Amino acid sequence: MTDSEEVHVRLKICMVKIDDVSQQYKPHVNIYFYFKPEDPINAETPRKGGGRFVNLDTDPSWKPHFDFENQVNKAIVNDESYWIDTHTGIIFGRIDLIPHIQGRFDHQPFPFDRQILRIKLLSNNCLFQRWEKNNDDCPMVLRLTEEKWQFQCELKALTDSWRLEDATLEIESNVEDLGSSGTVSIFLQRKSKYFIVNIGFVIFLIMMAQGCLFLFPYNQSRLEFSITLMLTVVVFKFVMQYQIPHTSCLMSLDRYMLFGLCELGLRFLVDACTLGLLDKPAGSGGYRQNCDLEQSICAIDQWATAILSSIWIIVSFVYFALGDCFLRPSWESLSLENKRCESIVTGERSPFMSYMDQAADEHPQERSRKPTHIGAKKVTENSDEDEEKQVPKVKSMYC
Repeated sequence: MTDSEEVHVRLKICMVKIDDVSQQYKPHVNIYFYFKPEDPINAETPRKGGGRFVNLDTDPSWKPHFDFENQVNKAIVNDESYWIDTHTGIIFGRIDLIPHIQGRFDHQPFPFDRQILRIKLLSNNCLFQRWEKNNDDCPMVLRLTEEKWQFQCELKALTDSWRLEDATLEIESNVEDLGSSGTVSIFLQRKSKYFIVNIGFVIFLIMMAQGCLFLFPYNQSRLEFSITLMLTVVVFKFVMQYQIPHTSCLMSLDRYMLFGLCELGLRFLVDACTLGLLDKPAGSGGYRQNCDLEQSICAIDQWATAILSSIWIIVSFVYFALGDCFLRPSWESLSLENKRCESIVTGERSPFMSYMDQAADEHPQERSRKPTHIGAKKVTENSDEDEEKQVPKVKSMYC
């Protein structure tokens, strides 16, 4: 192994955009690295100040290659710079990238959700090693807040929407294939106040309007008011769909809105039954306040208004005030869910499965009976045991 194959790496990451509607995110990644070149590079020391680190006008003959996993588009390269340490001959480098990454978001507890965003840095021509230089032994632009840090993660403008709970870095190297990967896991917790105030509280106010139904006469206007409330909630749900994630799972905000619609539908049913039992409007002018409360029909209307309004207030209070405590998932459950979706899938469940074309003329029935996988090194017809050894397992791309 040559020195140039070992590259000492550390990262500085700043999240630029998190689009959880399309489940994509853009991190601003600064890759800081240094390595010892096989061939020494001559560099003149600057005349002024006698600086130790000299900026290279051209790229070195060999440099590490970096890429990202699950990229939607090619990463934007903002800058690529190299320096040489005139004392030791070590080459330092900095690559400023903005990749566009597709990830997986768990939206079931939205807006009380937590997310683990993973940024996986790949290389096919070097082995990643830990950063061992102090701040005084590297160019100024390659320094982090703490010189012992291996990486640094920041949210910047996204701190209004997310809270950074933790971040980890895991490096894996394969000496035989001369490849490495560095996985940064960013643990984020959503700040739910925006969605609670602008969506949840608006739904609460619309639904609380049903408590005013006792002011309406027992005629068609009562039903028209109930239908108007229901249509208002439905229209508001369609309007806000561009601000919430698109997912097939039922989110906690969806459950809250559906509960309100069900309660409004129940109130609509009560009013329909009440109008069906009355031959004429009750009281003078048909208004509720002039109705005799001893009548059973008026008592039903009174109790229905009080019970449904009280239930809605209690449910809304629990959702708004205690949702962050009881609806937000733990990091352990979120990690287990991600591992479940990344589990190894083989056989007929694998999306990479194909059928063998070998010996199709002699044994055509084998085409529909023996599956293999794309990317297998070799498949033989000797025995099931040999086939199991030679066909590698393939990770599923979906869960």
